[in-house]
Formats: sequence, C-alpha cells, structure tokens
Amino acid sequence: MRPLLPVVIPATTLVLGIIIGKYLPSNPDAPAPKPPSAQEPAMPSQQGNTHPALPKDKRPSRDKVLAMAEMLPEGPQRLAFFENLLSSVKDNPELITAILANLTPEQTVKVIEKDSGFLTQLDPEAALAWIAQMPDSARNGCVEKVAGAYAQRDLAAAYTWATQVPEGLQLDAIKSVLVQMTATDAPGAMQKALLITDLNTRSYVVQNVAHASAAIDAPTAFQIALGIADPEMQKLALQKIIPFWAKDDQEAVQRMLPQSTGPARIELQSYLLTQKLNESGDGGMDYLMTLARSNVEEDLKAANQLGGSIGRFWSHKDPAAGAAWLGRLPEGRLRSVSTEALAESWTNSDPIAASAWINTLTASEDKDWIVLNLVDKLQHNDPEAAVVWVGQVQNVGTREAVCHDVFDMWLRKDYAAAAQALQKADVPEETKAQWLEEAKPTVDSSAGK
Repeated sequence: MRPLLPVVIPATTLVLGIIIGKYLPSNPDAPAPKPPSAQEPAMPSQQGNTHPALPKDKRPSRDKVLAMAEMLPEGPQRLAFFENLLSSVKDNPELITAILANLTPEQTVKVIEKDSGFLTQLDPEAALAWIAQMPDSARNGCVEKVAGAYAQRDLAAAYTWATQVPEGLQLDAIKSVLVQMTATDAPGAMQKALLITDLNTRSYVVQNVAHASAAIDAPTAFQIALGIADPEMQKLALQKIIPFWAKDDQEAVQRMLPQSTGPARIELQSYLLTQKLNESGDGGMDYLMTLARSNVEEDLKAANQLGGSIGRFWSHKDPAAGAAWLGRLPEGRLRSVSTEALAESWTNSDPIAASAWINTLTASEDKDWIVLNLVDKLQHNDPEAAVVWVGQVQNVGTREAVCHDVFDMWLRKDYAAAAQALQKADVPEETKAQWLEEAKPTVDSSAGK
C-alpha cells in the first residue's frame, strides 16, 4: 500500500483544508452558522448538499489547525493544505493572518496569485502589506478587490484609505471605491472623481464611474455628465454613457439630440455617425456630409472629431472609393484630417496604389503632409524613392529640411550610393558639400573599426 501514499496525502490535504475552513469559527466563542430559513433563500454555495455545523466543543482552534499543518512535510503538500484552507475561510481574519505568517514570501505570492479572495477579509492595511510582496503585475487587481470589499463595509473609511494607498496602487483603489459608491450615490462618486488632482488618474476614474453609473441608470448618468463643468471630463464621461444607454434604448440618442448642446451634442452626433458608418459606408458618408454642411457648430466639430476614424474606415473598406468620397468634402479640417488618415493607412497596406493616388492630388499644404508621411515610411528601406517624393513638397523650407534628413540617414547607411544620388538632387552645391562633410566623420570612424 505504500506506493499509494503520495496520492492519499494530497487528497487528505484537500479534504482537511475544506472541512477546517468551513467549520472553524472567527473566534472560539462564535456561534454556529445559522442554516438558511424558509424566509431566507440559500446562497448558491449553500444550496444542494449542505454540511451541518460541528458542535462548538468539537471545532478545531487556530493553534490546532496550525499544529495539523506541521504534521505535513514542508513543500507542495503543506502549501496545498494552506491554499485549500484559505479558499474556504470566509470569516476568520485571525486564522488568515496566522496562515500567511507561516508561509515564505515565495509561497505567499503563489497563494495570492491563485486566489486572492481571502485578502478581502483582512484589515485593508494588513492586506496591503501582503500585496506589497507580490509582483507588480498582480498587485493592482488585488488592491481593487480589497478596496471594493472595504467600500461595502464602510464607504467613507474606504475612500480615505484609498487616497492614502501608495501611488502605484492608488488609481485602482480609488476607482474601485468610487465605482462601489455609484450604487448609492452616483452624483457624489462623480464629484469625488472630478476632485482627483492627477489628470490621468482623474480621466480614468471619471470614465469608470460614468460606466458604472450608466449600468445602474443610464438616463440619470447622462444628466450627471451634463453637470460636469470641465468639457474634456464631460466628453470622457459621455463617451462611456451614450453607447451603454443606446444599447438598451436605441431611440435614446435621437431623443436627446434636439435638446442637447456643447460636448453632449458632439458626442451624440459622433455616436450616430459611427453607427451609420458601421451600417453602410454610403449612409455614413451621407450623414457626414450633412454634418459638414451644418450651421450648428457642434455638428461640424463632431464630424472633425471623427476625421481620422473616417479615413481609416475607408482604408480598410475600399481605399479608392474612400479617396473619391473624401474628395467631395468641402475644403477644411475634416477633409484634411480624414484624407491624411486614409493616406497613412493606405500607404501601409498598399504603397504602390496609394502612391498613384497621391500623385493625382493637387499641390496643397494637405498634400505636403501626406507626402511627408510617405517619405517617413520610405526613407528607412527605400531612400532613393523617398528623395523623389521629397521633390513634390511645395514648401521650400520644409522640402530642404526633410531632404537633409533623408540624405543624412542614407549617407550614414551607404555613403557611396547616397553621395552619388545627392549630386543629382535639387540642392545648392554648398549645401551638398556641407551634408557630405557632416556624414563623412561617421563613415571614417566606422571604417577604422
């Protein structure tokens, strides 16, 4: 029977951990768990086969549990015992602390990474001390759990604690507490989020609070967002609320549009335009043309805001058709941004076809930016082609500066070929000599190595 021992011990470890965790009280005098009554439906973990509570005088003490652990050999079996016990302990922070104190730092990390739920039963400061031992990648998720559980017990205290958590973990702690707060005081949660000093943290928390509020009551969340004074923060909140609201109430956006102004109207129109583009390229572009010709300032801003998205949309759908569509747009920022975005995406996917289209564009500042983007992509692998494209840049100062950048890189990579091409370039002779001299020391030093 001895060969079976390695199998029997882990099974015993599992059973002991579960049984002891289920029946060990928070303190020696704690009453037995009350079985669910007819008026109190059993929780999922209580339904089905339930185990009667052990008599009070037969429940093992904390010391006895630890003594039983000592009977197991140091290593995987003993660690498995503690893992199973920790996953079963629901109301005994004293035992949790005692178990963690008996683990090495490496074992603590393994246990917490496997199941960090028990940390929510500890005092937040104690939990934070254990979390500090973990790898950076796992800390934030654990802090978020602890903060959320603390907020359920004492919202005000949890918020104060979250603001004092070390900087690297503070963002997730505050977010978790304020998201929890939205269930009872959504306006208050948003107000606290807006008071956060750090811009990146404030933006992140505002978006999460807005999404949590919309999940509870989207129309109310929308009204809360309208009360945000900071246009950028209001925009971020609305971008989370509007899609969530529209998912459950497709007419909500159309209903709110006529009475909306400022950032709210911009975001509502942006959402509608995105939806129409997803449904039909032609329908989306017709709606875009309507916005671009609107006398309402917010409608034009909504169109401009999505210029980059529109260009990328056409680059994936049908670049040539997109180029024709964008050519029909009135001159202005929308046409510039969307055309540049189309060119950038198209040159990545099909540089030959994109180059042919760029050649047909009328000389303008917009074309200069498109050509410069193409040159930036070409100069690393095809500097000769990049030099040809630089010649199409209309602005003299820009053309010479970019031409210098291309030749400087080329000369340092292949001095002979670049020097030969430079002789044919439309650049003053003294400038050519200067560029050759600038690159020559690099070539000499590398040759001597």
